Amino acid sequence: MMVVSFQSIANPVHLTLTDKWSAVFAGERSSFNVLITSDHSLNGTLRWQLTARGRSIFRQQKKISIPRGNETRFSVSIYPPKVNDGVVLDAVLQIDITEDGSEQPGAQITRTVRLFSTDPFIQKKKWLAAMGITLFDPEGKTAAVFESANIPFKRIRGLDSVSEFTGRILIVGEGTPISHYRGLSDMLLRLAASGVSVLCLAPANGEFPLNAFLRKQFVQPNTVTLKRQDIIGSLDGRLDSSSWPPDGKVTSSSIRLVSDRNSVVGKVGTDDTGWPWMEIGFGKGKFVFAGFAIVDKWNTGPAPRFLFDALLSHIQHTDVIEDAQ
Repeated sequence: MMVVSFQSIANPVHLTLTDKWSAVFAGERSSFNVLITSDHSLNGTLRWQLTARGRSIFRQQKKISIPRGNETRFSVSIYPPKVNDGVVLDAVLQIDITEDGSEQPGAQITRTVRLFSTDPFIQKKKWLAAMGITLFDPEGKTAAVFESANIPFKRIRGLDSVSEFTGRILIVGEGTPISHYRGLSDMLLRLAASGVSVLCLAPANGEFPLNAFLRKQFVQPNTVTLKRQDIIGSLDGRLDSSSWPPDGKVTSSSIRLVSDRNSVVGKVGTDDTGWPWMEIGFGKGKFVFAGFAIVDKWNTGPAPRFLFDALLSHIQHTDVIEDAQ
């Protein structure tokens, strides 16, 4: 973000974009909050425009009045045109304020805004079908999102179906209270050790018995990795990793390593004091805990659904690529 001011020192005016995200849907209306401060009473015009590839693709303005010394918040909306399927277009959002009677802006701010199409899977239908996604989702919210997004999946119910699972990919739906299902965390780790890719989406609670590896109760993993939110950028560098609309929240749950009766467990909590990412690799199989609000924020911006696309690519088996060709 860049701030450029043209005002005199005696009468400073400042613009701040308080929302930290940059990814928005093309073809849909999005809003950003702007905080304006002025050392003097100000009447003028707030203008904003979006430019891409050297031309303006959206512009708007409004008359504003700022009391002296106050911080005043305004919402600016953009409505960029649609982009072609599979295209991500970088644009520049420029916001400036010009006082009545002046020809020069008193302050200006710019931000790169990334425009996404709405469907990350539009060109990946065959690959998506070849994934063979199976979903364990007692809460039903993830299943509803998959259905609305035309993501093919098979839904299983009950712990017996989980323990007897023999497919490629098992996804545990967002918000699942793992502690309510006795033995579920053990089952998920054992499935990963047997060659299954297990993706656990932001569970509501639960514990994972990591000490079992040390006691050799499970197959020993090749790697155990804990990551912060910057893993999002590693999976897809186009996505916001620190803030998602509308409230900036990215993480729904996290995992902390705690000692419990001489054992080490990964304890799930709904705060952000732990690690939002834990990956345990067993060779062909892997277990991924992803505590991001993917389902909860599916419709608030591009990052959640495009992150899910990146997660599927991350956990896919190599034979899925062959089946999709």
